[in-house]
Amino acid sequence: MYEQSLELEKQRDLIKQEKEKSEKLLLNILPAEVAEELKTKGQADVRHYELASVLFADIKGFTSAVETMEPADVVRALEVYFNAFDEIIHKYRIEKIKCQRFF
Repeated sequence: MYEQSLELEKQRDLIKQEKEKSEKLLLNILPAEVAEELKTKGQADVRHYELASVLFADIKGFTSAVETMEPADVVRALEVYFNAFDEIIHKYRIEKIKCQRFF
């Protein structure tokens, strides 16, 4: 009986971890209010925006610049770029819908 209880607790922890990961992913690709609406209602209402912009960014020459760098140094360099974007986003109250980080 005790072993079953331990196994059940382990399964609950795994489910909780997976739920947290899925919520984090949802918040990474959708505005918070849309993600919350999807969680509570199972769907989200259509929204209309007068102005919207989309940014696709690439760091020119990045691959050749980091070929000789240690992995930890590459991550630190990327963090500098991403943090700069995040500061701009915060300063101008921009809604970041998705940020694809490959590290």
